[in-house]
Amino acid sequence: MPLSKDREDNVIKGSYENKFVTPEVAAKAVQSGDWVDYGFGAGFPELMDKAIAARKEELKDVKICGGLVIRPCIEVVECDSEQSAFHITAGTSATMSASSRAAVWWNSSP
Repeated sequence: MPLSKDREDNVIKGSYENKFVTPEVAAKAVQSGDWVDYGFGAGFPELMDKAIAARKEELKDVKICGGLVIRPCIEVVECDSEQSAFHITAGTSATMSASSRAAVWWNSSP
């Protein structure tokens, strides 16, 4: 027997809501060697950036990319200026702190 429209909506809504996790839980999915795309422009994942940055000691060679990041700082850059855990691709630039800009410039220099 098919579900009523109200029951079907509740099943779909419950299934959707069960997919939500905290940024800290989502950041646990990132493993050493992974590529992480921060998206483009205003869609910057600020909370996810902080959660990934908090895992600096656990991760190595994570490549972060994104375009036209409009933020005063990118946490994965600020916490890892030596780029021992995180590597920022050349496309990730724009309005950010001096140390973030320097890290992006350094990474994209020949």
